[in-house]
Amino acid sequence: MNTTLIRSARIIDPQSSFHGTVQDILIRNGIIEKIGSIEAEDHFQVVSHPGLAVFPGFIDGQAFLGEPGFEDAETLESGLSAAARGGFTGVFSLPNTSPAVQDKTGVEYQIRSAAGQPCTLYPLGLLLKESTLAPLMEMDEAGAVGFYNPEKSIQDSSLLIRGLEYSQHTGKRIFSFPLDHSVSPFGQMHEGVMSTQLGMKGIPSLAETIQIQRDLSILTYTGGKLHIPTVSTRESVQLIRAAKNQGLDVTCSVDLQHLIFCDEDLAGFDTNFKLLPPLRGSDDRAALLEGVKDGSIDHLVSNHQPVNFDHKYCEFGLAQPGAIGLQTAVLLSLELFDLDVVSRAWSTGIREAFGLQGAHIEEGRPAELSLIALNRPSVFKHSDNLSISSNSPLFDRSFQHTVAGIINNNKSILYV
Repeated sequence: MNTTLIRSARIIDPQSSFHGTVQDILIRNGIIEKIGSIEAEDHFQVVSHPGLAVFPGFIDGQAFLGEPGFEDAETLESGLSAAARGGFTGVFSLPNTSPAVQDKTGVEYQIRSAAGQPCTLYPLGLLLKESTLAPLMEMDEAGAVGFYNPEKSIQDSSLLIRGLEYSQHTGKRIFSFPLDHSVSPFGQMHEGVMSTQLGMKGIPSLAETIQIQRDLSILTYTGGKLHIPTVSTRESVQLIRAAKNQGLDVTCSVDLQHLIFCDEDLAGFDTNFKLLPPLRGSDDRAALLEGVKDGSIDHLVSNHQPVNFDHKYCEFGLAQPGAIGLQTAVLLSLELFDLDVVSRAWSTGIREAFGLQGAHIEEGRPAELSLIALNRPSVFKHSDNLSISSNSPLFDRSFQHTVAGIINNNKSILYV
């Protein structure tokens, strides 16, 4: 019998009748059996920490897990272990592996390879296969949660039209990366004062907003379900907010790097700050933060991009963009937003956007929980990193809180 008793935990689930209250939670064989005052028995696994908060399981909506083809940077095992350590009970895995997740076999491989892990893998399928749509219907039936060509904009408008038409049948969202590469094909960072001072070719905000304007115009024409990942500019938030107010079925995300850093952080030419989309200006960052708070931005992502040493620690112009973030994203979000916003941005928002089952903290429901020890300081050290790659600007950074563990798939993984 697998029985866990969580002692005196503050429940942060606005959709739960226990929201905001401090309760004991008894979990037996993966099911929340009782919430209230509970007497412990000798065979119970007891979890008890001062300031413990329990959330519906957090899901990261965008992470590259390497396998197959890029095991030198990440594997499914290392990536999912890092995700669990970061407080996630689920991860959307990017499909740009080698071979890519572009058919039923690829989706099934991802699901089968991750079976039994405490952190659930939700595979994304490739949207475009060469110059045409990938077999979306068969990937949908195999378990893909959406369709995406990471870091590549959809240049052919007819393909986006067809993809959005398919989304009305599958119910799965079409991802459209918001960057028109033709606007600044050799850009290294955000176009602005800093790019001029550093002597680097910039990527203007226009490269993002012109793509979003086109995509929203097509969505108005076709209908369907559109997702715009990792927005980075003030204008993007304004466009998406207006589209939502017009009733369009569009969702979007932002990664944590763009909420804490800006283009000024590139002054030292640290390649760990070289990202795609690029870090923007401080006014963009402020607009992104406000977009999360008011719900215009549906959910957060780590945008975990492991890069091996040779492709990251080199001249800035040659370095591959990206940073790892699975173990730090939740902790950063807890320093930026109140607990209710954190719960929505990592759990409710992404589940509603992608039609996933809710993880409500109620008696009789499956236990899918993220546990945070509030006001228990922690430090992210190199020795704590579970990713194969180490391209992070956050090593040795102190955090206000600590990930205490996760409970998912009838497993309790505790860290403190």
